This record gives sequence, C-alpha cells and structure tokens, in this order.
Amino acid sequence: MNKKINILSVSTTLLILPTVIMAQTLQTIALSVTNTVTSVLSIIAGGFIIFMVVLAGFKYLTAQGDPGKVVDANRAVAWALAGVAVIVLAWSASIIVSNTLGI
Repeated sequence: MNKKINILSVSTTLLILPTVIMAQTLQTIALSVTNTVTSVLSIIAGGFIIFMVVLAGFKYLTAQGDPGKVVDANRAVAWALAGVAVIVLAWSASIIVSNTLGI
C-alpha cells in the first residue's frame, strides 16, 4: 500500500512539474513580447507626433497670411494634438488594464 502511494506521488509530481515550468517560461516569453511591442509602438507614436508637428509648422510657414491656409494649418495642429491625446489615452488604458489584471 505504501509503495503504491509513493509511486502515485512520484508520478503525479513528474506529470505536473513540466506544466509548472512551461507556465513560467510562457509568462517570461509573453512579458518579453509585450515589452518589445510596447517599444516598437512607442517609436511609431513618437514618429507620428514629430511628423504631424513638422507638417503643421510647414503649413504655417507656407500660408503667408492666406486665411484659408492658416485655417488648414490650425486644423493640422488640432489633429496632431488629438493624435497625441489618443496615444496617451491608449497607453494609459493598457497600463491600467495590465495593473488591474496583475500582468
């Protein structure tokens, strides 16, 4: 009877141990992928912000006092700021969700 319990205990441990190790490995891989994606998206978002601000500045420089072109430049600045707001809100939401879920 005691030998059967020992065999059952060893068998159960040998079956569960790889699952525990695999779960920790998958969590490490998921964290690494998440950090990489966040870094790449941050670079893309930064490039977007710089491009939009330069574009708006170029529109102001080429407006030369024309009211229609100045309005167009103002819209470009407004859309650039809206893009920044969306990026900041998305970034904040992802941090809030990850902290809430404990990821």
